[in-house]
Amino acid sequence: MRMWCLTNDKDIPGERPVEITLEDAFKEVKNFPSEEEYDGPEGGPFLGFTNEEDEAIQFPYREEELWVIDIPVLSKGKSAIAVMQYLMTSEVNAVIALFFNGLSNMDALLKAPIEKPSLEEKIEEILSMEPQPTPEVMRSFHLLVDDKDWVECDVYIENRKLAEPILSELTKRTSLRLVSVKELLDKKRK
Repeated sequence: MRMWCLTNDKDIPGERPVEITLEDAFKEVKNFPSEEEYDGPEGGPFLGFTNEEDEAIQFPYREEELWVIDIPVLSKGKSAIAVMQYLMTSEVNAVIALFFNGLSNMDALLKAPIEKPSLEEKIEEILSMEPQPTPEVMRSFHLLVDDKDWVECDVYIENRKLAEPILSELTKRTSLRLVSVKELLDKKRK
């Protein structure tokens, strides 16, 4: 496993990640500065890990105990941030441990013991939301669903033609299938 980061005292670029043990990865998480604590170069703080298949998980920032996890997906040489979720520090460590132990980045997120509402509650939340204008770079909002398991997916890409290949690549890397929010809502209304 390899790590890259930008913290108050480390600058390891993603193009040249360094080997790291799971124990040291946990130490990096423990010592990772919040946005308020960060006083290093612009663009940080940032922490990321890559496995042997060049899959990655990255943590662009945290606010006290609340972290953001991004899972980039590559397709045709282009990358998209496929998943953005908020996690507690203990959940971050669980995802990292599963990723270090051979699970794909997506399955590590799905199989980690993460507190999340039921799919029914999530659909109710979506139904209660006001429609929001979608930024041009955000092409799709999906839920990955398998019975009761799900994860939100915000796919950020610059080129509209890459949306389908990236979503297709995402479904290949996980046991879940990709379902649009619209499809879920249509089922709910029937």
